[in-house]
Amino acid sequence: MSLASVIDRIANRTRRRNKDARRGRGRRSSGRPEFLRRLALEPLESRTLLSVVAWNNAAGGDWGTAANWTDQSDLTHHLPGPGDDAVISLSGVTVTHVLSNAEAISSLTIGSSSSLTMSAGSLAANTLTLNNGTANFNPGSTLLTNSVFSKSLK
Repeated sequence: MSLASVIDRIANRTRRRNKDARRGRGRRSSGRPEFLRRLALEPLESRTLLSVVAWNNAAGGDWGTAANWTDQSDLTHHLPGPGDDAVISLSGVTVTHVLSNAEAISSLTIGSSSSLTMSAGSLAANTLTLNNGTANFNPGSTLLTNSVFSKSLK
């Protein structure tokens, strides 16, 4: 095959590609195949991750005070909510709940000789774990738990 015939074949192939691209077939001027041009990114669904919200006031205090709680993921102060794991682990603290609010959390862990005293309102938690801690529910208060209650003794 001569050099002239090779050049002619390349030129003809290029003309066909350009003609197909003008007609919307085959490869376009971007040089990408048709299936790549149709690819698109899909948005992902939002994800809500459970946070650990820990009690931070060594003097004890009221459950309903946001400054007494620290979100361990971003160090902000807020009350534990339905998607949070509340942890009271400072030794010797007493956390009180005196308002008639209904609280909902994912789980509650009370440890290190800590205690929770509910005087009013209700607390709903999927899991309540007492690791050498106590939970006191006075008349007028309610604990609602959906599945697990565990107590660990030393």
